[in-house]
Amino acid sequence: MSVIARYMQGHICPPSSPFLIMDLRLLLHDLPSEVLVSLENLSLDDPSVLLFQPVIPPYIRPSIAHKIRKQLARTLSAPESRGDYEHLHKEAASRQHDSGIYTGLTSLDNLLRGLGAPCIVEFAGSTRSVISTILLHLAVHHLTRHSSSSVLWIDTTGTFDGSDAENILESLHSDDKLQCSSVVKKEEEEALGSSLPVDPLDRLQIAHSVDTSELLSVLDLLHTYLTTDQTSDTLRYVIIDSVNTLFSPNLSSTSSHGHAVMSSIMHQLSLLARTFVFTVLVSNGSVPTKSHNPASSFCFSRSKPALGPTFTFLTDDTIWLTRAPDNKLLPQDNPKADLYIAEHIRSRTKRSRSWTLFCVRGRILEDGS
Repeated sequence: MSVIARYMQGHICPPSSPFLIMDLRLLLHDLPSEVLVSLENLSLDDPSVLLFQPVIPPYIRPSIAHKIRKQLARTLSAPESRGDYEHLHKEAASRQHDSGIYTGLTSLDNLLRGLGAPCIVEFAGSTRSVISTILLHLAVHHLTRHSSSSVLWIDTTGTFDGSDAENILESLHSDDKLQCSSVVKKEEEEALGSSLPVDPLDRLQIAHSVDTSELLSVLDLLHTYLTTDQTSDTLRYVIIDSVNTLFSPNLSSTSSHGHAVMSSIMHQLSLLARTFVFTVLVSNGSVPTKSHNPASSFCFSRSKPALGPTFTFLTDDTIWLTRAPDNKLLPQDNPKADLYIAEHIRSRTKRSRSWTLFCVRGRILEDGS
């Protein structure tokens, strides 16, 4: 006798386990409640029994059993997924969101062409203030060009100064090219009904980490924020200034613990960058060498990036910054600036061993040619 027939003839007893019936009703919500009660009375309230019982009981119609099994399988199975489709989707999203690394200076932009999310780029050199200036200039320039992006700056030395960012923003707004861009953005804001001007520096987030444990806490909070908050501005850069002050106190020739911590944190950064499609920029110091740095194209370069060979393979690209031995190549209209050389000494994805000149006047970057 079928389940429906039993129900129609009134041979249905009260259910003995209302919790099991509730579970079945959640899984088989399209079936009539009378049928679900009948299944429980027949001791067929276990989804695994309904799915995998090899022989259909003679009192259940095959069409009903097939419908029940099909609906259970559809409800309990994992969503359909293919790894190759997911990989292609992530690559497409990466290309769509990749805005590249731009400073607004022709010389540096040509050197950095081809770099972008997701990757980790190291800026190393003996003059930390110049590296910080480049990274801050890059961050402010990006915020002025992309009104829906944000930048996270992780300060490990306690030297971040908001007035430097304001000076860079003012210098960028004095550029004729950026003024044209600002007019376009103002028209867009008016079209959206925005009556108040938007300060790009409002999207520059600052975090302080004086040791590796605090940095790990910041990264955990960042992961939680990116996973749960889908309404805020899109994060495009995470800048750490600098990694040398974080990792070097823990490095020792007699213990591998410091190297393990450094590798773990950098791998975590790389995973975050590739998962959420942003670029990580880190500043690093330098250590003296006994002879010429073989990675540099200039014989007067007598230092190399700090943190040893382990850190070399934890980033995707390395930009090496050195001060030019003299200022003879400076433009005649800018005699008070300092001339620097930027070299792309290592890369995993593109041709390296290229270099360019740029000028630093205070906290302002200028083209060196």
